[in-house]
Amino acid sequence: MDHVITVKSLQVLAAQKVCGMIADGKLKIGQRLKEADLCRSLGISRTPVRDALKTLQSEGIVEIIPNKGAFVAEPDLKEIKDMFEMMSLLEGYSAGIVAREKLTEENLETLEEMHRDLKSSYQQNNLEKCSEINISFHKYLAELSNNKHLSEMILKLQYKNYIYRSCHLYWHNRLDKSLKEHEALMRAFRQKDYLEAEIAMRTHLLNQYEEIARHDSDFKKDLKEAHE
Repeated sequence: MDHVITVKSLQVLAAQKVCGMIADGKLKIGQRLKEADLCRSLGISRTPVRDALKTLQSEGIVEIIPNKGAFVAEPDLKEIKDMFEMMSLLEGYSAGIVAREKLTEENLETLEEMHRDLKSSYQQNNLEKCSEINISFHKYLAELSNNKHLSEMILKLQYKNYIYRSCHLYWHNRLDKSLKEHEALMRAFRQKDYLEAEIAMRTHLLNQYEEIARHDSDFKKDLKEAHE
C-alpha cells in the first residue's frame, strides 16, 4: 500500500512540475517531452512521469501522438473559449459570494493592496510583475469564497489557462482595459454589492477571451514567442 501511495504521489508531483515548466516557458508550445529528459530534470523515475503525461493529456495540456511521443499541446481557440466561459461563471459566482458574505476589512485591504501593486507595476511598465499580481489576485479571491469544491475547480482552470492570461496582457491597450475592469470589481467589493461584483468578474473574463478571439493568429504567434 505504501508503494502505491508513493507512486501516486510522485505522479501528481511530476504533473505539477511539468505544468510549472510549461507555465514558466521552460517547456515550449509544441516541444516534444522526452521521458528520459524529464526523469533527469525532475529527479523522478519513469513510471510516475509516464503516468503524469497521460494525466496531462486528459487535461489537454499534453498531446501524445502514437509512435511519435508526447508534446506540449498547442491551445485550440474553442478550448480556450470553453475555459473562459466556465471560469466566468465560477469566478463570477465566487466574487459574488465574497462580496456578500466573506469580505472583512482585513481581506478587503489585501485586495486593495494587490490592486495598488498592479497599477504601480503597470505604471513602471513591468508587465511580468503585472501578470504575476493578476494571477495572485484571482487566486486569492477564489480562496476567499471558503468553498472548497468551488475554489478547487477555479484554481484548476486558472492554472491551466495561466499561459493564455499572461500572454494576452502584453497586447496593446489590453492591460489598460484589464485595470479598468479590476477597478470596477474593486468598487463593487468596497460597496459590498454582490450582484455588481459577479457581473464585473464575468465581464472581465469574457473580455479576456474576446481579446484572444480577435487576435487569434497574433495570439498563437505571441504565445510561442513568449516561450522562446
